[in-house]
Amino acid sequence: MYCSLNDPPGTCFMPLLLLTLLACSEGEPTPAAAPPAAPTVAPAEPAAEPQIATASTTPAAASPTPAASLPDLSQGLPSGLCANGPGKEGADSHFVGTFTINGQQVSGRERWLLAANPHLQASKLWTSGASCEVIWAIRGEVVPVGACSSCDLGLRLTATVDEGASTCPEDMVKREKGFEVLYDVRRDKDGVAWFHFGKTGKALGQGYHQGDSLTYLTQHQCKWF
Repeated sequence: MYCSLNDPPGTCFMPLLLLTLLACSEGEPTPAAAPPAAPTVAPAEPAAEPQIATASTTPAAASPTPAASLPDLSQGLPSGLCANGPGKEGADSHFVGTFTINGQQVSGRERWLLAANPHLQASKLWTSGASCEVIWAIRGEVVPVGACSSCDLGLRLTATVDEGASTCPEDMVKREKGFEVLYDVRRDKDGVAWFHFGKTGKALGQGYHQGDSLTYLTQHQCKWF
């Protein structure tokens, strides 16, 4: 049994709920629209929503480079910050999204990155070593902006978990089936991109944009299992 991203820190979760991964979703599950009995998702809002970077805390990456090589926001992430908390078995948690726009169509992937603390690594239920990730394949379309009044781009996305590419424990990956979500994006002239949930306007993460490419990263959060 693992804690869900839908659960507030310190609570444990039974299968269901990217990112339903964090209890309140962009339509349920999180972030998800509302197909019946929506499965788990990532990342999510608001209760389990990752703490979002502010304007003064840009993702750990260099200035945007050409579209095909935007900074890899999954590199150099902080870890080892979740040794103590509501539960001994925990992990440093981030969500990273990468998207490409082709006309009105959107493709990409979202990743839930976990760096397990020693207690979690020693657990008999944890089979993924020091780190693992759950990966969702993304398909969608460009839509009008939702609740974010300062944003200039809306994305309606459907995510399907990629069981073959995901490296977290199998039962955990199977719970993270898929989700639907609306994102609003503000693209600044300096190449920084700000992601918000389209239905509420709540902040999701921060990253970069260049040409038809977009990235985002959520701020560090501890997850307890």
